[in-house]
Amino acid sequence: MLQLTLLGSPSATLDGTPLTDKLLNKDLALLYYLAATGQPQSRVSLAALLWGDYSESAARTNLRKSLSNLRHYLGDHVIIERDDVALVQMHCTVDLWEFERLANSETASSDPAQMRAAVALYRGDFLTGFSVHNAGDYDRWACALQERLRDLVVHMLTTLAAVYAASGELVQAIAFHRRGLELEPWREGSHRELMLLLAKSGRRSEALA
Repeated sequence: MLQLTLLGSPSATLDGTPLTDKLLNKDLALLYYLAATGQPQSRVSLAALLWGDYSESAARTNLRKSLSNLRHYLGDHVIIERDDVALVQMHCTVDLWEFERLANSETASSDPAQMRAAVALYRGDFLTGFSVHNAGDYDRWACALQERLRDLVVHMLTTLAAVYAASGELVQAIAFHRRGLELEPWREGSHRELMLLLAKSGRRSEALA
């Protein structure tokens, strides 16, 4: 089984064996992109995404090398065809897939247990600490996805804080507000709510601080 962790510092293992010390940086970038998009990608778009500053022929050559590396280490976990490349989803587990399934379902906003399960998967921002040299389009894609996912988890944390505050479970509400503020410390509304909850729970000095 290919196991990919994309929320927080990324990791990739195959049947328990780490791949991050076997694959090159752009091989990993390609792997993470295929996992995050969750659908087949054309060779043309992949070459442009990761080697857009190269000539077309050089970009295609570099892509072929990366695909050869993926085929070597991933075997039948990846499908590499003449025009398209994709991961075999039944052979993969990806934390991002489960996070988005939980967070984007129709019942997410009304089911605290489901929201808690989703935020528990969010170990940190998408691809924390991972960067790709000379691939501006890839960096822009990663940053946009990182912001979207962070907004989503902060929204769930704020909702959970409100749910627990309404039921009088102030310790839980405070914890969810604090986690949201760790991700987006500039949210004034969350700071105000946290101060009120701390004061209500008798932690006046913390509220004033």
